[in-house]
Amino acid sequence: MWVMTRTDKEVIFWESLTGSRHVHLKDGQPVTYKYTHVGCVFNDSTFYANVQTTDQVQHCVFDLDDEAKWKPMSTMKMKLIKKQPAMALHASTIDVVALEEALEASLINLIQEHRDSLGLTCAWNTDFGYLLAQALCSYEHQKCFGVVIDNRYFESAVKAHVRDGYTFKGYPMQFAHSNERRMFSAFMQSRTCKDIVEAVGQVATHCVRVKCFVYAENVVSVWVMLAVRFKGTPDS
Repeated sequence: MWVMTRTDKEVIFWESLTGSRHVHLKDGQPVTYKYTHVGCVFNDSTFYANVQTTDQVQHCVFDLDDEAKWKPMSTMKMKLIKKQPAMALHASTIDVVALEEALEASLINLIQEHRDSLGLTCAWNTDFGYLLAQALCSYEHQKCFGVVIDNRYFESAVKAHVRDGYTFKGYPMQFAHSNERRMFSAFMQSRTCKDIVEAVGQVATHCVRVKCFVYAENVVSVWVMLAVRFKGTPDS
């Protein structure tokens, strides 16, 4: 669902979350945007059903006064429609900080056990996690609002903490659950994450950072960043 405004000259679509605008037609030609089909148009007092031969947005005509294209619903019938009571959403009861700390500790243990099984030592850099958290917040914001965040400050901070002659590798993953074993299984199915978990190098240190974003009804978005810093180049 999106917002539409009309004037005598143009039809404009608005993305309600970001405020971005898209002109329906530019110089009489369809414009590329993410809206594909439209079945109806409505506001607080009117409702129009799309009865055109196609419901593809690019080919629709938005002349709502043309009943051959838009079938209006009787205003009398609309008044008879019984309004549904507003449904209240329950606030989240999740302790975000406790969940993040528990997941980080569990994932560190799982990675440690996996490296031990391969005969690999493992050192952890907890200070680096504060930098990774900045990137994870940006990723969630981008997912929610579709706005690309400038990560130059994050990249500059990473470069400042990775000395000359060292290599940094990091990879984020998003989950809609808080099961650490399922997360670890997903890591090991990703070639990039598996390489980070099993990385071998001089003075290699690993880091795991978890950021949880909770929403109504205890819906949770969990972002995990796995990272490793080691001396040398990726191919050395």
